[in-house]
Amino acid sequence: MRRLVLGLVLVMSGCNYDAPSEITCVAADLRAGYTCVGGYWVSTGVADVGLTDVTTDQSVDTPPDLTCTRPTVAEFCASLTKNCGTVSGTDACGEARMEECGACIAPDTCQTDNTCTCTPEEDAAFCDRLGKDCDDTTAPDNCGVTRTVNCGSCETGQCGDDAPNVCGCPCLVDGTCVAEASRNPANQCEVCDSAASATGWTLATGLSCDDQDKCTTTDVCDAAGICAGAAKDCSALGEICKAGQCDAANGNCIAVNKPEQTACTDDGLACTADVCVAGACENSLLPDTCLISGTCAAANE
Repeated sequence: MRRLVLGLVLVMSGCNYDAPSEITCVAADLRAGYTCVGGYWVSTGVADVGLTDVTTDQSVDTPPDLTCTRPTVAEFCASLTKNCGTVSGTDACGEARMEECGACIAPDTCQTDNTCTCTPEEDAAFCDRLGKDCDDTTAPDNCGVTRTVNCGSCETGQCGDDAPNVCGCPCLVDGTCVAEASRNPANQCEVCDSAASATGWTLATGLSCDDQDKCTTTDVCDAAGICAGAAKDCSALGEICKAGQCDAANGNCIAVNKPEQTACTDDGLACTADVCVAGACENSLLPDTCLISGTCAAANE
């Protein structure tokens, strides 16, 4: 860059450009007989034409090209590839400047490098913004990018019962939301059937249930809302003096002795009295009878 000896005075077209001992300035600086133009002091009071030599050994940079058109703020920001916030830099004319380069349009936000960028929202914020609270939800996020996010599960009710990916409330019973087909904890023969009632329990006739009796089978709810089953058949274990019976403790079939002296007929003889004793059929001759060679006969015959 060309150097000028400090103190040379240039007078052109009636406008004087001087180079005092401090050639550079900023717009807020004040100096008698000078004004700050483009970052350099310009004389306002010298009328001489031509160059005047002065003796000094101090040299300064050549004054700027005053024919350079000062860039607009938009041009200044664009040249630095900035589009938001307060930006400092040197423009195309060599002037140091600090300018406001604008604001970002949502969802973009101004980053530390003075550029507008969209920050993707967290999954929870994604679901909250869309008002979704269950299962996979596919939709554009805050930055316009389509994402699929799992928005959780329903503690009560069913997902999508009222709206997609929203926990519904099929039955509101005593202020509590109950899921479809859920049973009444106090009566297993009552269920949430939103088609029948959305505000109370509905009897579930014929619904399989458990009457808590181990000796019944095929338990179902009857029309009165009572769970009952048929008695378990243990007859296969029955004998002459034993009966098949269900053990209430475990529901197994067992053989138990019939009551003592229960009549039994195992010999086919009319002259004997047949009764159960300790689970076995015992035969005893009737009074005034005899049993001879397997044949009954009256006594004294």
